Amino acid sequence: MPETANESNVVPLAPAHAADRRMTARGVMSRDRIIAAGLELVRDGGYAALSISAICKRADVSAASLYHHFGDKAGLAAAMIEESIRESARRFAKGLVEQATPRAQLEAFFDLTLELARDPMTDTVRVMLAMADGAAESRDVADALARARAHAWALTAAEFAERFDLADGALLTHLHFAFVSYAAHVAKTSTAKDESRALFASYKRVMLITVAALRPDLLDDQDFAAAVTAAARAPRAATSLETDDD
Repeated sequence: MPETANESNVVPLAPAHAADRRMTARGVMSRDRIIAAGLELVRDGGYAALSISAICKRADVSAASLYHHFGDKAGLAAAMIEESIRESARRFAKGLVEQATPRAQLEAFFDLTLELARDPMTDTVRVMLAMADGAAESRDVADALARARAHAWALTAAEFAERFDLADGALLTHLHFAFVSYAAHVAKTSTAKDESRALFASYKRVMLITVAALRPDLLDDQDFAAAVTAAARAPRAATSLETDDD
C-alpha cells in the first residue's frame, strides 16, 4: 500500500507489549525471520498454514522466542500485516517519487502494483484475506484485521489524494482495493494466466479513465490524453500501457 508523509501519526497495529520492547540486533533478526516465515506460510497455504510449530520450523526459532516477541498468534498476525503495509508503502514511495508526469505516475503505479502482488512480503491484501479466515477463531485476530483495513485504506486514500491533487482519494482507493482483492482471489483459484492478465489490463483502463474524470485538466497533457483515449477505445482488455510481462 502506498505511504504518506505522515507516517509518524499512524498508530501501530501491533500490540504495545511487542512494540515497546528494546531488542538487540539478534532479537531484531529473530523477529524479522518470524514475520517473514509467517508471511510466506500465509501466502502458500492461507491462515490454516499459520501454526506456531510451522512458523518456528521455517524461521528456525523456538516457540519461546515467538511468544517473547509477539505475545500470541494475534500479536504475530498484527505484526505481519503491519510489516507488509510498511514494506509495500516504502517501495511505493521510492518508485513513485521521481515520476514527473501524470502518465508516468500511473505507469509506475501499475508496475508497482503488479510487482508487489508477486511478493509475499508486500501482498498485503492477500495477507488480510487469509487472516479473515482466522477472525472467527480469535477476537484479537478479528480486531487486528479491522485495524489493518482502516490503516491500509487511510494510507492509500491519502497517497492518491496527494499524487493526483484530489480533495478526496476515496474513489480511487475503493477501485484499487476492489481490484487487488479480486485479483488475489483469481490468483488463488485460477491457473489461467490470461485471466489475470486481462483483469490487470481492465484495471489500467478503469483507473486511467477515472483519473481523467476526476482531473479533466490533466487531459491538457497530450501524452496522458492519448493514453486515456486508447484506454477508452481499446478492444477487449488491452491498453497502450500494457507490457509484455504483465
